[in-house]
Amino acid sequence: MNTNTMKTYSQSHLKKFTTVCLICLFIPFSIYVLWIYISSLNISHTEKVVYFKNFFPSFLQDKFDVTYVSIFFCIISILLSIVINTRSNTKSWKNLSVVTLILSFVLLILNLFQLM
Repeated sequence: MNTNTMKTYSQSHLKKFTTVCLICLFIPFSIYVLWIYISSLNISHTEKVVYFKNFFPSFLQDKFDVTYVSIFFCIISILLSIVINTRSNTKSWKNLSVVTLILSFVLLILNLFQLM
């Protein structure tokens, strides 16, 4: 009888989860990098905000919409990295999921700080 009740995923499932996890991490990371780039420009803050909002579609033009989207993708990335970490057998998948978890958590904290 198998006492291990935790289901482990195959390598193909782990690759799919990891790909989705990294994409979900890339979205808030790229938004944050875009804001860092725009904030380094020599224009006023209001012009920076307008310039930043021009990169996004009209339904994301409200004050915190981009931040909410970024928070959403950070949470998805965190959840997927936890699933990968708990359901994988190999050390490399666990290490990658821990790095992804840490980066996603840091981005989540930064985005939550922006809401203050």
